[in-house]
Amino acid sequence: IDPLTFLCTPCTEVPVAQQSFEDRHIPEHHYNNLWYIDKPQTLSYLHKKYRDRVLGNDPRIILPFTRDGELIGLSGRAINDSPLRYLTMRFRDDLPLIFNLDNVDKTKTIYVTEGPIDSLFLPNSIAVGGSDFKKIDKELKNNSIIIYDNEPRNTEILKKIEEVIELGYNVCLWDDKRVQDLKDINDMIQSGLTKEEVKDIIDKSTFSGLSAKLKFKEYKKV
Repeated sequence: IDPLTFLCTPCTEVPVAQQSFEDRHIPEHHYNNLWYIDKPQTLSYLHKKYRDRVLGNDPRIILPFTRDGELIGLSGRAINDSPLRYLTMRFRDDLPLIFNLDNVDKTKTIYVTEGPIDSLFLPNSIAVGGSDFKKIDKELKNNSIIIYDNEPRNTEILKKIEEVIELGYNVCLWDDKRVQDLKDINDMIQSGLTKEEVKDIIDKSTFSGLSAKLKFKEYKKV
């Protein structure tokens, strides 16, 4: 994290960042672990592979990816209307980018989301920064719940869900009328559901093996 202290500002010191968090209802205890940068182009100094890249100057919330305390990458979420919502940087090519992996208890249930922001609403959670859940370590497989965004009409996502079901993962297949028109966890929180209610919906909507295959047929709407 040390390099970020030279380029970024703690979100707790930036009113516009705190307002963004409040609008998204992000729990306050996460504020200290997130950063703000006004001109992301300066992030090019973090690694030589980005020295000639155009990173833009949209103000962003920076979510760091660490492994054993080392900064191996980051995700920058725009807080304006930039067409590039997320800016992702990778500093180690030999390690998968998984958000919050250093801080989870691997002996307990691990909630695995697509986006880092969605993971902030769940206990003992990580995020893969996309839809490639196969990058999580095999040792985490049995304790993990894979949580795709709620997109039952997205054929590409449906293919990936079917694939992880075949591989034996525990998968959340959103099964609650309260979330049927909501795309992701942050949308669910902003709709008025509490993080405890979302967790309960996930727990009750998690399936594996044959039950997952049967539920998947009900879930997909294509």
